[in-house]
Amino acid sequence: RNVAVVFDSPILDENGENIGQLQIKENDEPADAVSLWSKDRGLDKGTMFRVIHAVCEKNEMVVCNRRSPLVFGPQSISGPDGEVVGILQVELGQEPIDAIYAFFAMNDLFEKKWDLLSILDQICILPALEGQCKRRRALKYYNESFILGNVNIGPVVIWEDEEPIDMLYNARNALNLTYEDQMTGLNEICKNPKTICDRTSAEIYRKTDINIKEYGKFGNETCNRNYAGFQYLSSFADNKIGMFVTKALKKDVAKMAIEQPLLGPAIFWVSIVMVQLVLYIFKPLRSLNFFQRAVLYIFIFMLMGCVNYHVIEPVDDIDKAMYLHEGKLPDLVIYEGDEPVDAILQWAKEASRKHHPIVRQPIHDSIQEDVCERSTLTCTRKRAWEPIDMGSITFFRQAYKIEYMNPVDQIARRGCNVKNVSSESVTPENSCIRKSAKRVCMKLQPIPPANCYNDIYLHIENQLRQNEENRIDSKDTYKKLGLEMDAPGHELFEKMSLVVRHFGQNLPPFQRVDNGSSPIYYKWDVNTNKAYAVRDAFHKIKDPESREWNDKPCEPMFGGALCAKTDKDGNMQIEC
Repeated sequence: RNVAVVFDSPILDENGENIGQLQIKENDEPADAVSLWSKDRGLDKGTMFRVIHAVCEKNEMVVCNRRSPLVFGPQSISGPDGEVVGILQVELGQEPIDAIYAFFAMNDLFEKKWDLLSILDQICILPALEGQCKRRRALKYYNESFILGNVNIGPVVIWEDEEPIDMLYNARNALNLTYEDQMTGLNEICKNPKTICDRTSAEIYRKTDINIKEYGKFGNETCNRNYAGFQYLSSFADNKIGMFVTKALKKDVAKMAIEQPLLGPAIFWVSIVMVQLVLYIFKPLRSLNFFQRAVLYIFIFMLMGCVNYHVIEPVDDIDKAMYLHEGKLPDLVIYEGDEPVDAILQWAKEASRKHHPIVRQPIHDSIQEDVCERSTLTCTRKRAWEPIDMGSITFFRQAYKIEYMNPVDQIARRGCNVKNVSSESVTPENSCIRKSAKRVCMKLQPIPPANCYNDIYLHIENQLRQNEENRIDSKDTYKKLGLEMDAPGHELFEKMSLVVRHFGQNLPPFQRVDNGSSPIYYKWDVNTNKAYAVRDAFHKIKDPESREWNDKPCEPMFGGALCAKTDKDGNMQIEC
């Protein structure tokens, strides 16, 4: 033979009796070899695991990669193009959903948008896994005795929809540990290739159930009739007649009619006219006296009222559901290290995609007031700064985002010493760039890379310089002016004039008036182009109406080739 035998010995039971001779070759996984050997002899699982432990612990020639035999696999999994992406295997006693999660994590299948549960459904019908699929929620990380900052916090269980950093943040506050202890624990968890960590900053505040209709300018308008109630009831739409009525109610003409306040009276008077025609056509009905006619009209009125109430008028449950559905906004989430006003502005921009406008509206101000004055968070400023993505740094398999918050006003910039960070009179640790670099390096625990502070500082400084050079070329109106979307209206012209003068031009009343002795035009150069680009940006947002149109999110059209906005009259306009 050309394969070595690494284990060849008789196995004794607990009473010292010989069970049989066990032989393991070098290419065999000891746990699988012991499992087959135990099945041939009808041994129970307890004896099998005892033998596996004895073989792996007491023989130096035996290499055990795992201590449990496989019940599924090794099975190669291929993608849509037929290329093998990895090998999936499930151990005895292991939940299949946990094995699939680890397989997805190690092969980057979450980034490829693969469906975890579809793989689970395919393998759980196999006889080998019968009765073993007990969960559909994967366990991301488990440790019976986790050490955080020299403190044993006991068992740690993290599910697939949970983030390790949130658990560590709560444990750090409960045990009064340091930020370095928290990030050391995070790196210990996330360096495992079978664990996916989507965030490196803990969630410290979340506001849910935000509804734009609760912040309306004219109060609560939820009693308006905008829906035909029965079209949202599945019990009505399941039958043939209901299906036909539901389809008709969803047409634009029906929707417009339902929203018309005079629809109910119109239905009633049309019914009265129809009854009059019936009475006129059928001679036997002409003999009805006044009392009988009055009863007939009252009956028709009650019948039409019931139809109008049940079919058209709002049903309480439906009205409440549609109120929550139509006005629902995304949750506001603030992470550790974020300035609340910056997070609120980013949330407002995201929420404006479906419910524009939100920025600078009462809902924006109310939520900022709730967070800054009625929560445990501390707001150090009331104006949002400009977020600049500086890329990321990878440390122990985990990517840490480098983001710099750029002050938008000159007072804040002078306070941060952004422009004078290399001056001898300024301490680098007092600059905003240095604070951002320090914040990034503090996350890289237990030992940050050599020269971390200097390297990150120089990286941010270089990226910031490039950002300033390319600012005028941006399509973002506010970025051209060096402002954020929450800037007050009176500040727009001041900022525009400041930037224009920086590029060598003046604005009235300081603009030079020609007296006939000099050219009436500026020397056209790069600075002139930039100055007029800034002027153009200002004119897009100089008044409230044009500013609201500029701030309105653009909807991609034709597969993203063009971008369009819809005006108040419903007309669609293509934006450049």
